[in-house]
Amino acid sequence: MTQTGNFEFYDNYAESARKLQPELYEEINNILNNEFVLFFNKFNRKPIILDIGSAGLLPYDLNLVEKCVLLDLFNKPDVLLLASNCEWIVGDILSENFPLSLQGNGGYDFIVMSSLLHHLCDKHNNIINNLDICFSNSNKLLSNTGKICIFESTCSNFLTKIEDVFYPLYSRILAIFFKFTFTRIVSQQEILISLKKAGLNIKIMQFKQPKYIAQMFWRIPTKFYPLKIDAIFASHYNH
Repeated sequence: MTQTGNFEFYDNYAESARKLQPELYEEINNILNNEFVLFFNKFNRKPIILDIGSAGLLPYDLNLVEKCVLLDLFNKPDVLLLASNCEWIVGDILSENFPLSLQGNGGYDFIVMSSLLHHLCDKHNNIINNLDICFSNSNKLLSNTGKICIFESTCSNFLTKIEDVFYPLYSRILAIFFKFTFTRIVSQQEILISLKKAGLNIKIMQFKQPKYIAQMFWRIPTKFYPLKIDAIFASHYNH
């Protein structure tokens, strides 16, 4: 995965992103906290979590978590203070040498991907191939009873085709003029197909759509924007 962009387009990415779309993160918080409580009630222990590419924006209660490992392409921003049960590791989930040493006792109980997938493209797009790699590598880090929790802005298959046509142009504009990461919005179907390739069982969760969705610095009403938020859970077992 090509490293483009950084956290500097916000003074404090985690805080600023949360302020831009608080309804989104409140819904994610509700869903994940409920999952963590259910996990504790079933296994009588707190879960171990791998949070990929969140830049420290953690929409869940860390008191419900035994340990949270944050995996990101970039070094931790100095302004970001982590809780005692959090660890930041620089690494790439797309790498052939992705860190198996991150694995917890028997694998991670939850792997959280919040607004991650549309950043998995690279200079030449390759979004579908990179989705496959991401889910394949994540599958190897997941415990037998664990879940991958995906929260992602998605668009229609028709719009993905338009994105692919104009990707060589708009991706360079984002990278050169805005110092932003490469971005290609994915469709729900693309996510589901890739998860099935990784041999995972899928459950589409109910998600209360926010009234606004953030695009860089701006809050855009979702009723005027061709995106929706999907919550998709994947695991080794039928759940």
